[in-house]
Amino acid sequence: MLLPDGRVLVSGGRGADDNVPAPEYWDPQSQSFTAWGEATSVRPGVRYAPLPDGRILLVGGRDTEDVSLPSAEVWDPKTGTFEPAGPMAEARDLPAVTLLSDGRVLLVGGTEVEAYYSAEVWDPATMTFEPTGWLREGRMDHSATLLADGRVLIVGGNDQWFRVPPSPEVWDPATGRFEPTGSPREERVGQHSASLLPDGRVLVVGGRGLSGASAEVWDPGTGTFAPAGSLNEPREAHTATPLTDGRVLVVGGWADDELLG
Repeated sequence: MLLPDGRVLVSGGRGADDNVPAPEYWDPQSQSFTAWGEATSVRPGVRYAPLPDGRILLVGGRDTEDVSLPSAEVWDPKTGTFEPAGPMAEARDLPAVTLLSDGRVLLVGGTEVEAYYSAEVWDPATMTFEPTGWLREGRMDHSATLLADGRVLIVGGNDQWFRVPPSPEVWDPATGRFEPTGSPREERVGQHSASLLPDGRVLVVGGRGLSGASAEVWDPGTGTFAPAGSLNEPREAHTATPLTDGRVLVVGGWADDELLG
């Protein structure tokens, strides 16, 4: 997770012999890693949300027995310490996490049965989670993109039976409800990317299978998807970085179990 001062936080995961490494950060000035702080829970599969005040919210993940966690914590880069951030409404492994316009954090879906269809919002003022709405279709491995108007676009992923990806939905913070929107040109199975463009549209790129070589754009005005060209190489689990000139840089990922440069 990139920090406001340019350092990078590394937390969770598993090391050699299934041990759990301590959290550490990478400093671009010294080009070195330093252990800092001790998380209150083991969190392989953790998800991060950078907060407006510079702290980082860590949610969900799994313990050493591969049981999904219903807990969260906040890491403060100024002190290097972790503190509990309240119990979650549901245990969640690999949920989609989105920082909202008002500073709250939206959690959607995940791999646990109770989390497939549910969502909740974390409030930094009270350090508490509250349920919000229900997905029309349960999902995991999906994307959640904050829109210019404060809503959140949910795209792709897998349902709980690892079948065809669920249809896109939009969560409205004013009502706390999810509503269907449009039909993608391609099935976005696996870890695709979704990037907000300067004009308010969302670029959706890659994924597993046939969708991995394609891209499309969702228009919030019409709620429809349109083709946006083809990648030179199919890919999933890649990065997609919006550039200052409005373009999006797509790097790395996997294709047919091969690591891409």
